[in-house]
Amino acid sequence: MNSYSQRVTESINKFNANQLIIASQLHKEKLSSVPESTYYKNIERLVKRGDLVRVSKGIYSRPKKTRFGSIGSSENEIINHFIENQKGIIIGYRLYNRMGLTTQVSKKTEILSNAIRENKKKIANVSIFRLNIELENSIVQQIEALEVLENYGKIEDMNYRSFVICMEKIAKQYNDKAIEKIINNMHYKKSTIAFLQMILNHFCISNSLSKYLSSLSKYKIPGEEVFNGVAS
Repeated sequence: MNSYSQRVTESINKFNANQLIIASQLHKEKLSSVPESTYYKNIERLVKRGDLVRVSKGIYSRPKKTRFGSIGSSENEIINHFIENQKGIIIGYRLYNRMGLTTQVSKKTEILSNAIRENKKKIANVSIFRLNIELENSIVQQIEALEVLENYGKIEDMNYRSFVICMEKIAKQYNDKAIEKIINNMHYKKSTIAFLQMILNHFCISNSLSKYLSSLSKYKIPGEEVFNGVAS
């Protein structure tokens, strides 16, 4: 085995079975001195030997060897790779289910993650969207709230009572500085920000959201009537 092949193999073998390996990231961070074409030829050689499994374009894993054969990465292992250690958050119907907003489920999982370089990546039933912000608990809480409000009109079989209860809890956890970071780094509709402002005002939570909105505009808030009707 030549030195390049040995270095690539040794680096691959340091990964746990079924741990996702982002090929471009591994090359850049650990094996940049290996010529790129040589590096990828070695990756393909390991795939042909069965020492690596191609999970998606540019993503691989070392399969777990069992007496029943090789087992590839599960959906949960894929999800965990992109959300563990505050690298990302689950959005979409998995979030709505967890919050008790609906009993509807989706076959696909949606994630916002800062662990990818491209704008979007799809692996099996998992869709990952690029997130350009460092995550901490206060940021996560506010993003989850904004995701619900942004997609309010699209959530099937919404439990409006649960929605109001969730929004009251979110209002109590509101963090103006976290929201500022999010709005400066993400793209939520003005109507979504106005929706959040309405809810915060309803629960008498001080906020500075008006600086992101125009006093001359009348924003269409999809849940305004329902929210006020249920909350009153």
